[in-house]
Amino acid sequence: MATFFTPTPKKSKSQRKNTVFELTIDAHDHAGNGLCLSSSPITIVSDALIGERCLVWFSKQTKKVNFAEISKVVEPSRLRTLPFCEYYEHCGGCSLQHTNAKHGLALKQKALKDYITKQLKLARTFSNSTAWETPVLSEIDYNENPVNTRYRRRVRLALDARYKDNIKIGFRARRSDAIVDIPKCAIASSIINDCLPPLRQALVRLPSIHKIGHIVITEGETALQVALFTSRDLCKKSYAKLSALAQMLTIDIVVKSKGNDDICIHVNNASGEISDKAQKRFSNSAVVIEDMPGVKLGIESAHFLQINKTVNQGLIKKVKTWLAPEKKHTLYDFYCGSGNFALCLAKYVNSVQGFEGVAAMVKVATLNASVMAVDNCHFSLMDLSALPDLEKLSFAENAIAILDPSREGALELCQFLASKGIEKIVYVSCNPNSFARDAQYLLPYYELSKIATLDMFPFTKHIEVMALFTLHK
Repeated sequence: MATFFTPTPKKSKSQRKNTVFELTIDAHDHAGNGLCLSSSPITIVSDALIGERCLVWFSKQTKKVNFAEISKVVEPSRLRTLPFCEYYEHCGGCSLQHTNAKHGLALKQKALKDYITKQLKLARTFSNSTAWETPVLSEIDYNENPVNTRYRRRVRLALDARYKDNIKIGFRARRSDAIVDIPKCAIASSIINDCLPPLRQALVRLPSIHKIGHIVITEGETALQVALFTSRDLCKKSYAKLSALAQMLTIDIVVKSKGNDDICIHVNNASGEISDKAQKRFSNSAVVIEDMPGVKLGIESAHFLQINKTVNQGLIKKVKTWLAPEKKHTLYDFYCGSGNFALCLAKYVNSVQGFEGVAAMVKVATLNASVMAVDNCHFSLMDLSALPDLEKLSFAENAIAILDPSREGALELCQFLASKGIEKIVYVSCNPNSFARDAQYLLPYYELSKIATLDMFPFTKHIEVMALFTLHK
């Protein structure tokens, strides 16, 4: 008689929630999650703090690691606090409001130090060495009962207008694509929050709201910009309503529809008419920031922006201190974006060569240099992950470099740069995993002489790191 294998049916999410286990949290990872190292395999527990006893249910199980959610905290840590945002339990934006910002940074930084020390096979003493400099902090309250939690100058809002009587505008839910309808954000700037209620009220009445996919709101130096990303062009009635809204709120509105030129509605357009003519200085659809004195950059809503102004200022200052640029130097700025580093450091060096993989950002960086009358910067389009393109590069004497890649990192670039004799390289990373992977290729030729964390995103799982690599003599 033949016997057939019958797989055990997988438990549904509700069934898994009803099966709980008690775990004690032994440590943290660099995303701030709790770790139970005594379980087999180890278990990563969201929203848990070291020392806590928790009842948990497994959201995902693999051979190497389990992932769990808290059902109940049996024995809470003395460092556990109540979230200051009423949407915290559902919104996917923040993940570390269950402790204060000071402790949240400390636990992420400790885990980061241990992780980098292990991954780069450094001496155990490295995690406590003087190479680690003071973190670059946000301009928020780091104490137990924060009053000032607002550090974001840009937010991206999702929009669901499938049902006219239940339009949702907000952020993605935790571990879900669902949209949490949020009328305010506790970590966004006050100016952005002041705009949200009237903006929401106007958008839900917009005839073409079903064409809007998402919204990007950016606080600039002189204006607040609301960018609407749409699947198709809006109707005339919608544009008229947006023009009236721009005048009422004193904001700039940009409509970015696929296949069409941007439509810009500016508060300086006294008649309230739509303008699509280029400004004398920056692009008509750009928002202007000035993080360093005298360095004004036009930033497009679809392009990368360091959303934390205070940390970006500290980052630029530290990069300058570490690189110690002089007139003899040529600065190579890889993943240069709109010119955040290049245009701030240009006056200290002989010349700047900026490289970026997005053509539109190369165009913006070039325009920014022109507006500022900076004539020693040249920006080029290059695929920085393609070896044939990288091999076309040649380096001047007294070269220094900065790398600021996306989360994917700069593997091919680091492999290429390692043996090129560049005096100093500063690597800024938003992903400790790709940073550790890439740094391994620099270390045979360079000393990891300085390193620091950047608290760019307080109250979240994210932590950024910057490091100075100095050429062995």
